[in-house]
Amino acid sequence: MVMGCLSEGCVGNTCGMFRITLGYWEAAHQRPSLIHNNVTEYESCSNNVWCAVRTVQRYMRRYLPVRYN
Repeated sequence: MVMGCLSEGCVGNTCGMFRITLGYWEAAHQRPSLIHNNVTEYESCSNNVWCAVRTVQRYMRRYLPVRYN
C-alpha cells in the first residue's frame, strides 16, 4: 500500500519503499536463491526502512564499484 511518500508491504514481486525484489535482496546480501527463510527475511528487511537502505547500499557497493579519476 502506498500512502503519500510512505510505502508498506509487498505488491506483486516487490516490497517496501524501494520496491526491492527477492533477487535484488539475495544479490545484495549474497544469499543463495530458493531458501524458504529468505522470503521471510526479505519481506521483513524490505519493509524496514533502515534494512532496505542497507540492502541498496550493499547492492551498489557490490555491483557499482567506485571509480576514481
